Amino acid sequence: MKEEDRRYEATLDALDPKRLGLMVTCPACQAVSWVKLPEKRYGLSPITISCPRSCGFYGPIFEFKPKDSRSEDATDFDIEYECPRDHTLTRSQGRVFKCPTCAIENPRDIMRDLRESVERDLAQNPDRDRLADLLSRTVGTFDGVMRACNVMAVRVGQSGSAGNLPPVNSFQNIAAARQKMSAVWDMKSVSHDWNALVRSFQKRHCFAHTLGVVDQSYIDKSGDITAVVGRQVSLTTEEVRACVLDTENIVRKFFGMFLS
Repeated sequence: MKEEDRRYEATLDALDPKRLGLMVTCPACQAVSWVKLPEKRYGLSPITISCPRSCGFYGPIFEFKPKDSRSEDATDFDIEYECPRDHTLTRSQGRVFKCPTCAIENPRDIMRDLRESVERDLAQNPDRDRLADLLSRTVGTFDGVMRACNVMAVRVGQSGSAGNLPPVNSFQNIAAARQKMSAVWDMKSVSHDWNALVRSFQKRHCFAHTLGVVDQSYIDKSGDITAVVGRQVSLTTEEVRACVLDTENIVRKFFGMFLS
């Protein structure tokens, strides 16, 4: 056994001798999470972890004041996630988080799960109301994930060679969000069909605010020349499928550019 592996095992024996898991408190944001570290060393010793709430803190595990805690006692958390890379088991709050061991966030996993769920529903030939619900879920999830990704990217300063990435407070108006970031990174450049994506986002806005009935604002912002004011906006299975595929791709590309 390598010396680093022996040190890791000895530290794990001291922290969590029964391998029950650890309750940890981030010294920066004070967020409490439960972590079960992998049996085998991942990275260099001493054991260093990231805050699972992705606040940006990364430091020796002893700074997190670890306390051994049984898995069955760690139930008051929103997230339970086993990292596919290092098999760390984490329980934390919220939706977006960072694996404490490999320090990789989960936005891509959220969008993959969304896409798989939406595609299962689309296979059932949903009616127009259900299509509108799926479109709304897609836009809402994308908005939340991209807001979190943007905050993380701005915080760690990973802005590439073009300059600092600006904060973006909302991605529901995808055209406006693109404009804010375009000097550093252009969402349109990684979209399969940018005009169709903008149109789908505007359709979601139409369903949310005008009961799915076309108004002049929808036509002006979407560029949909087939729409008629006062009539219901159209929505197809293929439009929803294209939207969820494109939003997943944008998140993956953004993650690769700024967070990987």
